[in-house]
Amino acid sequence: QEEVAMASRSISYVNKLKPKFVVVCGDLINAWPHQAAVREEQVKSYKALMSQIDEDIPLLCLCGNHDVGNRPNSRTVDLYSRDFGDDYYTFTVGGVLFVVTNSIIPWGLDRESHSDGPDDVSELDQKQWAWLEEILGAESKDKYTHIILLTHVSPFINDPEEHDGYFNMPLVARRRLLSLASRAGVKAVFAGHYHRNAGGWYTDPINGHRLEVVTTTAIGCQINSTSQLEGDPLELSGMGEFVMDDTRC
Repeated sequence: QEEVAMASRSISYVNKLKPKFVVVCGDLINAWPHQAAVREEQVKSYKALMSQIDEDIPLLCLCGNHDVGNRPNSRTVDLYSRDFGDDYYTFTVGGVLFVVTNSIIPWGLDRESHSDGPDDVSELDQKQWAWLEEILGAESKDKYTHIILLTHVSPFINDPEEHDGYFNMPLVARRRLLSLASRAGVKAVFAGHYHRNAGGWYTDPINGHRLEVVTTTAIGCQINSTSQLEGDPLELSGMGEFVMDDTRC
């Protein structure tokens, strides 16, 4: 109930701001795909909450690991798509191209599955990369004022060459995505997953293009990673927790 109240409060701010659109960067619900009954209730709750957004403010969604599982498959992706729409797609606002990706596919390649369905994440990965390469072709930079990528798992938290962890994209996929994005002239990548604010810059070693990676925290649970905590801040071991209120907004 506390997170529902925090979400309602955030929506009231959105309605006052009147943005061109709103994007939720994944983990729309907390239940895993195999938790059918709990998941169904949370989907209903999410949709009821988001219906509070003014009708003239479009809502866009993308999937997180809770939505499709840590190792997604065609069944969990279909389940997500049934309730929320495509797991990757594009849209254009004011001459800016927004590319929404399913970052859980490359992130989950080497993770364990706890969901029913075929073990076909590798096939899903190949399909999405082919789509991305088509969307971010060389001609893309000449068609749009800017290109923005939207994702759940950030390519990196602070440094493009940081080690792999729970909260960033695996280095091989990260380098491939950043290189592709740089060739296309992508302006920025916006991500979630980390439950903290973070970010940094990537400079392509070949063409010198610079793009910003912006990782934003959650509406609900906030993770604390102060220097007093032990563990790796890129892993679950580096997690602490605090509650957002009027003094921590």
